Amino acid sequence: MDVLRKELNEVYRRQRLQEQELPAAMLAQALSKAEVYAEVSGKACVVTDISANRSYFFSGRMAKMLGITNEEQQRKEISSSDEDFLYERMKPADLVELRMLEYEFFKHVERLSPDRRFGPKSVGMVSMRNDIDRWQTIEKTTQMLALAPRGGALWLVLCCYDIPSHERIGLGINPMIVDNHDGSVIAYHNFEERRGQILTDREKQVLTLIRDGLLSKEIASELGLSINTVNRHRQNILEKLAVNNSMEAVKAAITMRLL
Repeated sequence: MDVLRKELNEVYRRQRLQEQELPAAMLAQALSKAEVYAEVSGKACVVTDISANRSYFFSGRMAKMLGITNEEQQRKEISSSDEDFLYERMKPADLVELRMLEYEFFKHVERLSPDRRFGPKSVGMVSMRNDIDRWQTIEKTTQMLALAPRGGALWLVLCCYDIPSHERIGLGINPMIVDNHDGSVIAYHNFEERRGQILTDREKQVLTLIRDGLLSKEIASELGLSINTVNRHRQNILEKLAVNNSMEAVKAAITMRLL
C-alpha cells in the first residue's frame, strides 16, 4: 500500500546517481556512523542507498519495543529502498501520511544548495504495533546522511525510529520539517485534505462500485462510461495503491481512509 512509490522513484531518478562513481569507502563510513548512532542512542535506524535501491538496518534497543524479531534484527541488508518490515507494523492511514511527509521532505531538500541539505529532517509520529501487540506511538525522522561527491545529489538517507519527546496531538502524524541550520519549522496541516486527493472523484466512484460487487460492464452502464474507460480507471487505482487486484484495492482504500 505504498501510495507514493511512483512519485518518490521520480525524485530518486532526478538525482542521476548512475552517471557518477559513488565511493564504496563513503558508503562504508556512513554505515559505520549509523551503526554507532543506533547503538548509542538506542534508536532503530535504517540507511537507504538511493543509487542501489538497497537499505541497511541497525536495530538499537528500540527493536524489541517495535516487536522486531531476533531474526529480523539480523537483517543488516535489505533489497529495497524501503523498510517494509517496519512499515507493515504501522497503521495504514499513518503510513499514507508518512509517505506524504517524506515526499515533501525530499522536494524541500532538493531545492536547497548542497551545503544546506544536511540541515532539514522530517518528523512524524506514527502508530506501530509493539512487542506486546499494542499500538505504540513512535517518532520517525528522516534526514540526509551523505550526498554524492559530484554535484551534491541526494544519495544516502538516514531514517530513525524512537519514543517521541512529546505527545501526539489530534488526528494525523503531526508532520513537520525541522531545519537545524536556522531553526525553522514547516508544519503541514492539510494532509487529510491531500489524502482525499490521492484518488480522483471518478476513481472513487469506480472503486465504490467495485466494493459493491459490480462488474466492469455494470460500472460502465451505471456511470455512463465505456468499458475501456472503466478498465483504465481500474488500472490507475491499482497503480496508485500499489496493489495487485481490485479486492486488495478496496481493502487498501478503506484501511487508508481514502473512501
